[in-house]
Amino acid sequence: MDESYKYRNRPLKQQAMRELIPKLYSGQTKTRQEIIEGVEREHRRRGGEPTEDRSSRGPLAAAFKGATRWLKHGGAMEDAGFGYWHVLGEPSAAPSPQSAPDQRRRGRDSTSDEAYREHMKLALYAWQNGRCATAACNRYFPNAVDFDLDHVVPRARDGGDEPGNLQLLCRLCNTQKGAGGSRPAI
Repeated sequence: MDESYKYRNRPLKQQAMRELIPKLYSGQTKTRQEIIEGVEREHRRRGGEPTEDRSSRGPLAAAFKGATRWLKHGGAMEDAGFGYWHVLGEPSAAPSPQSAPDQRRRGRDSTSDEAYREHMKLALYAWQNGRCATAACNRYFPNAVDFDLDHVVPRARDGGDEPGNLQLLCRLCNTQKGAGGSRPAI
């Protein structure tokens, strides 16, 4: 047990995660769950209290979300996509709200943005079995080029580019949906 650990006898919170993630995973790419479990294990090893609620929307998930947001703004962590996170190391400085990057664009340049869009279209095409995500439509198209990549929660409403917020719609359904943000049933 680490007597100098400042979060001894306390439950795992965002501040402890912000300190432990770079120490444990610097230079590594891990899934969200691997990071949460490893940080919790290290927290308990150092004398921290175990967390009772382990649900995917519980306190550990909330602490992880806040810690990753802070670490991303500090240049210590980046979203590697598909549930993976790459830990770059210690944050360069405590991030200020003014220095935070625009979350909707995730800092990708136009070349990598286009490659990401094409990759996501192919992945979603396979996931949706070549069909439009709108349940009422459900039309089949022979290739992914015939679809529009759509944000379930539009960028105008702070929807991100993460895979869980993307779907393929035929052009007619995408035009009808507009920026309203209603999610078609898959």
